[in-house]
Amino acid sequence: MVQFGKRLRALRKKRGLSQGDIERATGLLPAYTSRVEHGRTTPSLENIHRFAAALGVPVHELFREGKQGAAIGAKEDSFLRLIAAYLRKVDAADRDLVLAVANRLAKKDP
Repeated sequence: MVQFGKRLRALRKKRGLSQGDIERATGLLPAYTSRVEHGRTTPSLENIHRFAAALGVPVHELFREGKQGAAIGAKEDSFLRLIAAYLRKVDAADRDLVLAVANRLAKKDP
């Protein structure tokens, strides 16, 4: 998630916002934005949506790679919203389990 953090920081700075501005807009704890931007914390899907709303961008913009890189499209954004809705109903340990499974599936050879 280091790349996510770099993208979050770039978008925040592009809009002239401080980490404090983002924290106030998202309602997240102080210093959380810094930990995400430096790759020390992996945000939940709910918090990813909070960051996107605070920055005024669609969720897929937070995952865009560089200027010409691929972005997550509307179909994937809908999927992320659905997953976020489910994850809001589970505890932190279960969210970690879901992320571990997703990570393992992503590493499988097609």
